[in-house]
Amino acid sequence: SSLTSDQLEKLGPIPLEDGDGSARRPADLLASLTSMLSDDASADLLGPLDVACPDRPFPETARWCMSALKNLTRPGALAPSRQVGDGKGGDKADAAEIASKAILDAGMLPLLAGILLHGTGGDGPAAPDWGPNTLQDSALYTLLHMSSLPGVRPALVTERMDCAVVLSGICGAGDGAGDTGQARLQRLKARMALCYLLDSLDTDDRHSSNLITDREAGALADLLSDTLAGRARDGPGGYSAAAFGAKGVLYAVRCLLAEPRNRALVASSAHGIRLNALLAGAASRLADGGDDGVDAEAAEHAAVSLYRMTAHSLDEAALGFDTAMCAGPFLPAAPGAGRADTVAAVAGTLSGLAAADGATAATVKAAHQIMLRLDYLKYEELPADFLAGNPGGLDLGRVGGGHGGKTAVPPGKGAKPTFHIFDRDVTRSIQGSIMPNKTYTSAYAAAEEFMWSQTGLFDVFDMANNIA
Repeated sequence: SSLTSDQLEKLGPIPLEDGDGSARRPADLLASLTSMLSDDASADLLGPLDVACPDRPFPETARWCMSALKNLTRPGALAPSRQVGDGKGGDKADAAEIASKAILDAGMLPLLAGILLHGTGGDGPAAPDWGPNTLQDSALYTLLHMSSLPGVRPALVTERMDCAVVLSGICGAGDGAGDTGQARLQRLKARMALCYLLDSLDTDDRHSSNLITDREAGALADLLSDTLAGRARDGPGGYSAAAFGAKGVLYAVRCLLAEPRNRALVASSAHGIRLNALLAGAASRLADGGDDGVDAEAAEHAAVSLYRMTAHSLDEAALGFDTAMCAGPFLPAAPGAGRADTVAAVAGTLSGLAAADGATAATVKAAHQIMLRLDYLKYEELPADFLAGNPGGLDLGRVGGGHGGKTAVPPGKGAKPTFHIFDRDVTRSIQGSIMPNKTYTSAYAAAEEFMWSQTGLFDVFDMANNIA
């Protein structure tokens, strides 16, 4: 139904029966069609897949089908980010994963990619200004949903069909300066899907090519605020309250902030303190007992992301020297309170998080590291309407000494970082090992990697000082 009359005529009839005369399954019919369309001999048949084309016999059917696939593949609010379910009807079966695998089995992935590739234009892709519920809009939602499912991701990044290339093209289409609200939304969807796909790769630098812009950082903060508040957004580039889940957005943030250049950009922008407050608010929900949008895995995404931002939110006054790592404030100051009261309030929230039922090992490590360095971070007073405009963020005005009386013992004040742990490469060699030496961008990066690989708790700044 996405083809023109001329294309349908050139393709010819699709056999409705197998060789033995039995009726072919719908999945087999669809596989035959997509195979014909992906054949080199039929490549010239594909024109721009625009549902407004007057020579398309069934334009509404195509749009309706793609919209249905968008809804069928939408994962649940707490669908796993990294754990793989069996997708076969067992206890861990997920309807979205079943639908996504049916799309793969039917051979529809090239058709989805074709819709998006033709939708961005030819040699010089234009901004993806696709309106809501258009063929391209629904196809991109479908690919976003499929990318978010751990059991489906490997099939989306193969030599034959690399969806990461398609998504990168959408993210980089045009310069973004004159984007409409709808184009910004489409770029954000593509960026999130790209995050999920790259995170499935087994390389240390898998996120290094996924660099965001200041506009995207702002759009991501808007989306996180909306999803944490269960709020829809109206107007161009808007979305329903059910279009995105807070857990999926938090996972995308975690992936993006794995790249130091993205952290530096966000921290130095006007969006950094806002995003940090939202991450802290999301993580604190686990200490409050959790809710429909934040479970233990989502809280881990938030806590790890917040920890990563601390290294770019250092306070030059507290350190006694200035560095590029003093990029921007960490969190808003507690209303009407001094620095010590703000540190105590944040420490109370983090100690509650570390002691929360279900807190993962990564969450506990992240909370522990943040608590150790709270005295060296920068805080900033913000207008009184800041929290009102950012529902879902950490409200230090309501934070007490913990959550439900259950807190972890704060580790106290950690080691003060020295200047040289950030400013020069270090090489690690293991005496007697046949493994090659490994070079890190800084002593801090080396200590941080070691921290994640160990089971115990220690001070990353202290270890980095010793390495430097």
